[in-house]
Amino acid sequence: QQDEVRGGEDSSWVHSIDACDNGVRIAGDLQFELCYKRGALHVRLDGCTHLSNTNEFNSIHAKLYLLPDLGKLGKRITSQRKFSTDPIFNQDFLFKVGKDELHYRTLSISLWLRQSSSSSHNIFYGAVSLDCRRLALDSSWSGHSESLRDEPPISGLAAAGGHRCSGSISLAVKCHSTRDGWCRVDVRVQQGSGVSATDPDDLADPFVRGLLLPRVKSSRISKVCRQTLQPVWDELLSFAEVQLAELPWHALELSVWDHDAISSNDFLGAVRLGFSSANCQETESVHNEAWRDMTVDEETLWRETLSRPDEWIDAELPLRDITPHQ
Repeated sequence: QQDEVRGGEDSSWVHSIDACDNGVRIAGDLQFELCYKRGALHVRLDGCTHLSNTNEFNSIHAKLYLLPDLGKLGKRITSQRKFSTDPIFNQDFLFKVGKDELHYRTLSISLWLRQSSSSSHNIFYGAVSLDCRRLALDSSWSGHSESLRDEPPISGLAAAGGHRCSGSISLAVKCHSTRDGWCRVDVRVQQGSGVSATDPDDLADPFVRGLLLPRVKSSRISKVCRQTLQPVWDELLSFAEVQLAELPWHALELSVWDHDAISSNDFLGAVRLGFSSANCQETESVHNEAWRDMTVDEETLWRETLSRPDEWIDAELPLRDITPHQ
């Protein structure tokens, strides 16, 4: 698991923990019913049987996606239920989708555990996936029982492309000299404008996550701005020292996410400051790195930052629909 750091301190409170390696033995079956009527797929989640018997967890809930839609509007979540080996959900959900389009979709249902009622950390238990092309669906309910499997849970970090990215981010970047031959990259994350709405109320809870690539073991994150499409973070993100001579081969990735306390965070867009493959000629391996897809404006800002050390360089950049790093 990667360390999420804000101001040098643990900030895992911002994320729901999507953990596969959790020591829980995955066992049991998921019971549900399906039908298609009035232009929608209806899912009735009945419950589970024969789950692993553990006293470590307080509650259990399920998340449903009709893939490849990973946005918040395409997500369904059950109520929390007291954990038992045979929990009952008895909840109905529907996904508005055309019958022809349904043939290209996959229904994903995953189970998540919590250790206490006050915790926001979700522990992955197991999942089932159904290729809708293999389902003979009509207006009559059909019952299904599927064994839970240790499949990778759907994560907000994989949600790039789940919905249209929009808006921009205002920031200032500085290459701060620290000692002979070394520097630190500082970013003043100022505000966002017109970010994508993913909540049913057409709002979002945006925060920023920063990485100094190719380092992916540690990140910096901002505070969460609640219920707004015009977030004002006004926060400083500082990254670990690097050698000044190596800084041109690094890249600064700033991704914006919609915070979700119950389930996975939704990707809203990102910027990536650095030199693209065409302009980064150090080695063949560096030249071929897939994430070197910077725009002209992103390259220009990075070049100006390196050429003017110890100065703040301000810019406003559009958020792009790229695949963010984990």
